[in-house]
Amino acid sequence: YSKRFDQQAQALRNFYLVRLLKGRSDTGFISEKKQEQNMIEFTGNKFLVLLFQLEDIGQKFLGSVTGDREESVELAYFIIKNIIEELVNESCKGYAAEIDGMPVCLVNFNDIDGIPEEEIVRNMEQITLKAQEFIRSNFGIIISAAVSNVHPAISGIPKAYLECVEIIDYKTLIGKNSEIIQYHSIAAND
Repeated sequence: YSKRFDQQAQALRNFYLVRLLKGRSDTGFISEKKQEQNMIEFTGNKFLVLLFQLEDIGQKFLGSVTGDREESVELAYFIIKNIIEELVNESCKGYAAEIDGMPVCLVNFNDIDGIPEEEIVRNMEQITLKAQEFIRSNFGIIISAAVSNVHPAISGIPKAYLECVEIIDYKTLIGKNSEIIQYHSIAAND
């Protein structure tokens, strides 16, 4: 029962995060009570999104997994989400989910410390690079990542997510694989 409860709690949390990211939530949905029910605690008023695209599941990983390719992809997503969430939580709050077939991490931080937003974005890029290298070297999984700009308030979360989707579309169009791209770098090219 405990395992089943944990799976259901994780599914509800994922559902909640997907609704936040896609902007499909009303004020009652994003209340502190709902956050608490979904094991989410926003401690700050600034948000950023990291979105990951699976580029290649290496033979090293496929050889160690029993089951079909779909199960392997699901396991790869699980690994990516857990590693990025753990690394992000070393410096701020991060909540990983899966949305539209891609792992995503909603990052929350507070601007009380007076750290410039550019530095926060660079820090998230470094965390993403660390996760990318760890996942590649330990599992043979190659991923690319999109890093949004920083947005104030919960209402900025959908915009941050859309920036990441735009980055993934841009990356696909120009053929850049296994890279980390920040939104401001493609916005400057428009």
